[in-house]
Amino acid sequence: MISDRTLYSFYLNGKRWVPTWQFLRNSLAPNIGEVNQAIPKTLHPVGVTQWFHRENPELYVDENMELLRTPQQWLAEGLDHTRVVFLAASL
Repeated sequence: MISDRTLYSFYLNGKRWVPTWQFLRNSLAPNIGEVNQAIPKTLHPVGVTQWFHRENPELYVDENMELLRTPQQWLAEGLDHTRVVFLAASL
């Protein structure tokens, strides 16, 4: 999963790290693999983490622009992951 980029990881001080925000309970968040593959390889790990945890104005629920979600929340709720994939690719 790491080699095909469906599981996000990075190296720090000679060790590989796999951020826990990709998991819900004991499994991967729904469709996280497709989102991870869309994230540009050059994006810094801090930027990736911040992006997954910040409310995104493009991720609102039921046409209510006040109900914003983070990409992580959006995926956890099982909402249309293609929106998150598109946003990740445009980072």
